[in-house]
Amino acid sequence: SPSGGTDAVKINADNVVFQKFEIDASSVSEQGIDVDPSDNVELRNLKISSSTNTPDHLIILRDSTNILVYNVELIGPGSSLAFGNTQGLRGENVVNLTILKVVIKDMAHHAIDILFSRNIRIDDVEINSLDFSNVCTPPFTGCPGPEAIRLEDDSDVTVIDANINGSFIGVNFAFAPGTGSDSGTEGLVLNSEFKKNWIGILVADNGTAQIKNNKITNSARGMLVGFSEGAFGDLPARAEISGNDISGNKQGIRVLSGGLLTNTNNLIHDNDIGVELNGGDGSTIQKDIFNNNNISVYIRDGSDNNTVRRNTIFNNSDGVVVDGDNNQIKDNRIENNNGTTGVHVNATANNTRIVRNFFINNVPQANDSGTNTAWNDTKNGNCWSDLRTNPGFPGTYV
Repeated sequence: SPSGGTDAVKINADNVVFQKFEIDASSVSEQGIDVDPSDNVELRNLKISSSTNTPDHLIILRDSTNILVYNVELIGPGSSLAFGNTQGLRGENVVNLTILKVVIKDMAHHAIDILFSRNIRIDDVEINSLDFSNVCTPPFTGCPGPEAIRLEDDSDVTVIDANINGSFIGVNFAFAPGTGSDSGTEGLVLNSEFKKNWIGILVADNGTAQIKNNKITNSARGMLVGFSEGAFGDLPARAEISGNDISGNKQGIRVLSGGLLTNTNNLIHDNDIGVELNGGDGSTIQKDIFNNNNISVYIRDGSDNNTVRRNTIFNNSDGVVVDGDNNQIKDNRIENNNGTTGVHVNATANNTRIVRNFFINNVPQANDSGTNTAWNDTKNGNCWSDLRTNPGFPGTYV
């Protein structure tokens, strides 16, 4: 327990193993452990805590290479919905960083914050904070708070087997114009669990993410693709989302202008809205299972040239709602959506193409108020379970 001073521990040497200490950093003015700059450093079997918001970081790593943080517990002065001063672990300009078996709790600032770094592996990390799922009303940019894992202008990132329980953003592929290279963050989020976040995973401008086999529950937005909606130029956010279980969120996946989504083989259930395209163009939603959502797929006005294909959409209130232009709905099984419609094309929609779908026992099967909606092409129409009893909509059945 250091009494005052700038840092509790300062490492400025290569080939160091620092292990088996408990550090109370409550009285230091800057860092619990400061690694700057060093190569081949291991921080092992440590417990670092602060009962105050005085230190800037419990661990900071700067301008270093080949760093391992293993079996470390970081305890902050108390979780907060608003920002305090003390961060958990921060890395700046680090190459080859592994964070393994780390537990972080009670932070009032970002738990992990990595900037301008590459080849990062965050593995088997547990981060616990407050329930952020209902702390804001849109637009969420007016109420930022502490994030679990923030990644800014980083490359070759892997987040695997993480457990994020409460944060403003669980994992943020962040973009902060003018603070670094503005290159965005590229990486993978795999086999992790997110719950009680405002946003589970955010892929911001210029970000490229693969999001696979995660469980994302009980949050305001399970995933958000896109952020500034073109305010800083044409910097699209790209996300490939596959094999995830997304449930109990207000919005399972939301795509903003500048966001590009490829969505495949996800289980999307028990959300208010399963997938919402709100300005995103050119996205593909395919081979997903949608069940027990209020609206499974909502393509809002201004979301154009998107494709919804080969999905199973059943037991929802609304199956697919279309407000945008030049969208395609094809090769889907749309069944038992009994709250409003199987497919609802609103008056703002133009040139919607709806072919080769199975409409089975929806009440009603469909509603079309759009312009130039095509329910058939030269070879195909749709299959309707009520063909014999109700052949009147949409006029031609195949």
